Amino acid sequence: RSKFQPITITIEKGEKIIFVNDGTAIHIIENGTWEQGGGTSTFNARSYKEPGAPKVTIQVSGDSSQTIGSFNAAGIFHVYCLVHPGMNLTVIVR
Repeated sequence: RSKFQPITITIEKGEKIIFVNDGTAIHIIENGTWEQGGGTSTFNARSYKEPGAPKVTIQVSGDSSQTIGSFNAAGIFHVYCLVHPGMNLTVIVR
């Protein structure tokens, strides 16, 4: 799969997220978001600029999982897949 399911999640402060890859694709997950512009995907570097966001740089290969967090601050945070344009996840922390 080349998208997060769901694309937005809500968690409580102090919780972690487990990324599960149930396919064969390799995903490299980092802080930030892909944005569409002019027919091409470009990275909008929000990396580490979201106060309270844990630093995210993980690789999830086929049939494996990785954990990020804890998310210790309330807010809205973003992660994306470096490999798959448009693959964004919004994390809402309450």
